[in-house]
Amino acid sequence: MRVGRAVPIPKPMQSRIKIYTEELLQEISDRLTVSAESNSIGDIQRDTLRDITEDGNRDIITRLVHRLMFGVYDLLFPFAKEPIEPQKFTELRGRDNIQRDVEAFIISLDFPFERSEISLKQLKENVHSYVVYKCVAEWMALAMPDNSQWQIWEQKANETRDIVVTSLVKPMRPKRLKVKPHYY
Repeated sequence: MRVGRAVPIPKPMQSRIKIYTEELLQEISDRLTVSAESNSIGDIQRDTLRDITEDGNRDIITRLVHRLMFGVYDLLFPFAKEPIEPQKFTELRGRDNIQRDVEAFIISLDFPFERSEISLKQLKENVHSYVVYKCVAEWMALAMPDNSQWQIWEQKANETRDIVVTSLVKPMRPKRLKVKPHYY
């Protein structure tokens, strides 16, 4: 009886990605400021793009960030079966409702194979970029519906979303190739 080689059993891996809301809001604000300065638009539209840090506008962007982060949870579904854990809640009183502001989103991931630390950092950066690009696109579409600049940001967001999805399904182990002569 022939005894084969022992096949290593892949080790499952658990990881957590932590994305801070303040970092997202700051980068969205920076990108909108640069876009406002670089476009040849009127002063009113330029101020509308830059005024994202005001209280009312900040509430709108914060809600948008929350909605997109829970959309990211759907993108990561096969590996993120636990709900996103908001790290800390603080109540902000809006006009008529109470909005909860999340300090950081923690996404727990379970992978069937081990992943490198670099691939996890790249996944975190791509998720961060996707949320930023999508927020910039939606804010520009609200502030300047006549200008087509928001479509460029929307395209960047879609490309980054595709990168996030494809990075999850990359093979984790190199496949062994058997080389045989051509006459077999």
